[in-house]
Amino acid sequence: MLRLENIDITLGKGTKLERKILNQLNIDVKEGEFVVVIGENGAGKSSLFNVISGFITPDSGKIFIMQRDVTSTSQLQRAKLISKVMQDPKIGTIENMTISENMAFALNRGQNRGLKLFTNRDRTSLFKEKLSMGNIGLENCLDEMVSNLSGGQRQILSIIMAMLQDSKILLLDEITAALDPASSEVIMKLTNQIVRKQKLTCIMITHNMNHAIQYADKILLLKNGTFIKEYGENDITTLTPFALAAEFDAI
Repeated sequence: MLRLENIDITLGKGTKLERKILNQLNIDVKEGEFVVVIGENGAGKSSLFNVISGFITPDSGKIFIMQRDVTSTSQLQRAKLISKVMQDPKIGTIENMTISENMAFALNRGQNRGLKLFTNRDRTSLFKEKLSMGNIGLENCLDEMVSNLSGGQRQILSIIMAMLQDSKILLLDEITAALDPASSEVIMKLTNQIVRKQKLTCIMITHNMNHAIQYADKILLLKNGTFIKEYGENDITTLTPFALAAEFDAI
């Protein structure tokens, strides 16, 4: 489904601040696979997502989605194939718009800007159906301003918005980092349920070792812009959060 080959990115070329942020990075993610990426700050996690989504073009290397070379395609062109949920729910939603308007905005993702947002009976039915997956009653609050929602409610809305289109790849960037433990568990269970049901290909960045082991089909450790260790399904079944944390601290 997604393959990156020998991706290199260097920032500040020719200056004292020159720094390689991705270094001959390779990754091969199968269709329907849930991959977790773990790495220290500055390891290249955000750059990895930026390359996949088309926000950054690599200096060298190739990016393939569904066996198609998309290395030179724009972020807008990839938007119909890739959805992303950020760690801060305020980034993934627009607080001065209603839930319904946010859903309409998400439905138009990947289309030319300037399209008028609107809802009709068909869209309202679709929005209610999708929002009901959150199991917190958002489907009954379409006209509620997003600014009135809690952080957990907004993150659930962000996740549902990200999955509103027929995206093939879902990128999750520390989606529970800004939430309390109880809300984090609700968010992860909901996300995993939707990902598995829709058979999405998912890559998640997290520092939560419990979540990594509980939900991943594969865990990758990232250091200095390249993957240095991989845990497959058989490894994960015997892996403990303590052992994974120790491995993480040792890199």
